Amino acid sequence: MRSAVLLASALVLAGCGKASEAEVRQYEMMKRSHAGSHELCEKARKVVATYLAEENQAQYEIWHVTAELDCNQVPLESLR
Repeated sequence: MRSAVLLASALVLAGCGKASEAEVRQYEMMKRSHAGSHELCEKARKVVATYLAEENQAQYEIWHVTAELDCNQVPLESLR
């Protein structure tokens, strides 16, 4: 019975982080492709939202700062 519980826990944990990993890979690809500041800001915010949904506090805090830095690069005219 204990091994069944451990196996079930491992399967649940194995699925964690897949969405955030994909979002981070997409962000990095956009950054390498010299995406515009507005696009990077939006993607960084999606990464933040994904880590929040996954309840990953450490990565949420890191990406929150990253999003703030990226969003501060967006010209004010494009925010209107």
